[in-house]
Amino acid sequence: MVDCIDAYPANRDDYIADLILAKQRLQPQMRKLLAELQKPVIFRAFLDKALFDGGNADYLSIFLGPANTEISKKEFHIFHKNEVVATLDAGMTLQNSKARRKGQMDDQKVIFRSNLQQKNIGEIEDRHDSQTHYREMKFRLNAQGVYAILTENIQGTHQPRAQVFTHGQAIRLFK
Repeated sequence: MVDCIDAYPANRDDYIADLILAKQRLQPQMRKLLAELQKPVIFRAFLDKALFDGGNADYLSIFLGPANTEISKKEFHIFHKNEVVATLDAGMTLQNSKARRKGQMDDQKVIFRSNLQQKNIGEIEDRHDSQTHYREMKFRLNAQGVYAILTENIQGTHQPRAQVFTHGQAIRLFK
């Protein structure tokens, strides 16, 4: 990721002056990042760090629905980290992005593609949208896409309380 960030000029004005050169310099770095993340040990470690702060959290909670949903109607789904990491590792394919429109370039992101849904559910990309967020990396996953992979592959659901559902190993939380 550092190599991806370092592909950009130190000064954002230099980036703005020659966007094409910066994007061309990013391409081989994103390809290298993809190759590194495709190593099973590395990808699992990445997921553990990104989702569970490298072991400082044991559970993933997914809230499905709009943020403005009334509290009494919110449902939280809880999964144990070991099952999340193993299931997402098996349930996603990583690839580099491809240009979709004129003016775009291939290999500007690492895409997380759901094997179940056959669509992109996340990405790692650089940020260069403002001076404040210049030369930063962003990782995101779509909650609904992750939820679909997890619930399709993790057996057992328990509703210990209204609005709370535990899945797989997380069922032990309320027993």
